[in-house]
Amino acid sequence: MATSGTLSTTTYRTAQFLDDAIRRCKVRPETLSAEDILAAKNALYLFMSALGNKGDLLWAVEKVIVPVYEGQAFYNMPLGTVDSRNVNFRLLTRLTGTYASSAGGTVANAFDDDFSTALTQTSGDGSVTTTFTSDTQVTNVGILPNADATYTLTMARSDDNITYTTVYTSAAYAAVAGTWAWFDIDGNLAATYFKITLSGGATLDVREIYIGGSPTEIPMARINQDDYTNLPNKTFSGKPLQFWLDRRRTYPVMNTWPVCDLTNRYGQIVIWRTRYLEDVGTLAEELDFPQRWFQAMVWALAEELAMIMPTVDPAWVPTVQAKAASTWFE
Repeated sequence: MATSGTLSTTTYRTAQFLDDAIRRCKVRPETLSAEDILAAKNALYLFMSALGNKGDLLWAVEKVIVPVYEGQAFYNMPLGTVDSRNVNFRLLTRLTGTYASSAGGTVANAFDDDFSTALTQTSGDGSVTTTFTSDTQVTNVGILPNADATYTLTMARSDDNITYTTVYTSAAYAAVAGTWAWFDIDGNLAATYFKITLSGGATLDVREIYIGGSPTEIPMARINQDDYTNLPNKTFSGKPLQFWLDRRRTYPVMNTWPVCDLTNRYGQIVIWRTRYLEDVGTLAEELDFPQRWFQAMVWALAEELAMIMPTVDPAWVPTVQAKAASTWFE
C-alpha cells in the first residue's frame, strides 16, 4: 500500500495539542469549561517559559545584531532573550564609490561620515545606487535614519546597472531616528553596482548609509558582576571587548567595557542568543516546538494539567507522571 508521499506537512495546532494532553488525563475535552481551557493555556505558557531553564533549545537560538554608539556602555537585549551563547564584536571595511539618488536630496550627505547631515529624498519609494570602480562584494549594510518611519528595504546587485538581482529584502520595520539598523547579506556575489530601494510609500530620510565588506569578528569575553563592578574606570573608551550580562527581570542588559569610542562607532555586537519560546497565542495557531518534540511536550503538559484540573482522577496521576518522565528522554 502506498504511503502519503509527504513529509512534515501535517498541521498540529494549539487546540489539538491541548486536546491530546487533556485526553491523556482521561478527561474528555468537550466537558471542559471556558475557565478550564484558559487554565490549560496558562499552564502551557508557564511550562514553555520554564523550558528556558532547561538549557539551550537549539531551534530557539538565533543571531541578533546590536549596534554600538560612541560613549554608550549599556545595551538592552531584544525582548525575549534568555541568555547569550556567543558574542563577537564586528568591524567592517567601508566600501566607497560613486553615489546616485533616484529621488533627489543631497546623496553625499549619506556617505560623509557626518551624522549631523542627512539625505532627504523628495518622493517616496526612492533608491540609492553605489557604483564601484570594480566588482565588489557587499556583505553588510547599515542605515541610520534621520526621522521615524516604517521602512521596507530591497538590496540588489548588478553588473551593468540595468539588470538587478535582489540579494536581500527586509521585512517592514520601525526605523527610529538616530538608531542604526544593520543587515547581513549572505551569499552576495561581487558586482559593480549596488542598489538600496525603499518600498511601501515611505520617503528615505537618513543621516548615514554604511556599505561594508570584509567583516572581522573578535570574540568578546564574558565577565561576571564582580569583575565588572571592580573595574577601576568603567568609562574608559576603546574597542568593546568585554561584557557583563545583567540578566534582569524583563530583559538582559549588556554592560560593555571598554566603552565604544569614535573609531569603533560603526561596529556591531553580534550575539547568538537563546530566546524564550513564542507565546501560546490562539488555539488556531501552532506552538513553537519542532515535530520531534511533540510527543514529549503533550505528555509534559498532561502532567501539568493532571495536577491542576479537578476532574482528573487522582489515581491516574502517577501514570501520567511516569509516562511524562519516560517520553522526555525518548
